[in-house]
Amino acid sequence: MLDIVPITALPDTAVRQCLTEAGEVDLFLEPLDRPLPQGTMAAVVDEVVVGVGWLMPRPEGLQLDVRVHPRHRRIGVGAALAQHLAIPTETMVARCDSGHRSAIQFVEGLG
Repeated sequence: MLDIVPITALPDTAVRQCLTEAGEVDLFLEPLDRPLPQGTMAAVVDEVVVGVGWLMPRPEGLQLDVRVHPRHRRIGVGAALAQHLAIPTETMVARCDSGHRSAIQFVEGLG
């Protein structure tokens, strides 16, 4: 079962491990050189962090950033994080690298 929980409810090492392993495989991801923003959420399956998502304020709206562990992609983890983070009254922006096919499909699937 997939649960979406605040990262503050989890050990920092579990969150960082997911982010590190996602970044090792996905060279398109921007490195994280700052603390995760308040309100960052984690997707957890069987007590393992499998995805992390957050919103960052930008002039054009709230920018969605979702990172999913490679072994848990394409099964709805990113979409569940995006849905949980969405604020209906706010404009959300999601970006991806033009050469990253699966990220393009993910962003297009968000609408």
